[in-house]
Amino acid sequence: MCMAKTQLSLTDKVGLMGAPIDWTLNVDEVLLYTGARLNVPICSSMFSLPGLPPVPAANRMDYTEDGDIIGLN
Repeated sequence: MCMAKTQLSLTDKVGLMGAPIDWTLNVDEVLLYTGARLNVPICSSMFSLPGLPPVPAANRMDYTEDGDIIGLN
């Protein structure tokens, strides 16, 4: 399990700091990453980063004998 939530509080509420008592965690959606075998609950209005491509862009980059870089486009 990987939890996406605010870093300022144990809760999903930005204004509720620390670890308050008697609260409910609200989960807006759950992302399933079957390849990584992860369930990711998204709490409140969190942004998640996009995934990486199967082949890194660095694999297409090189340089010529003159020192010019190729493959950046």
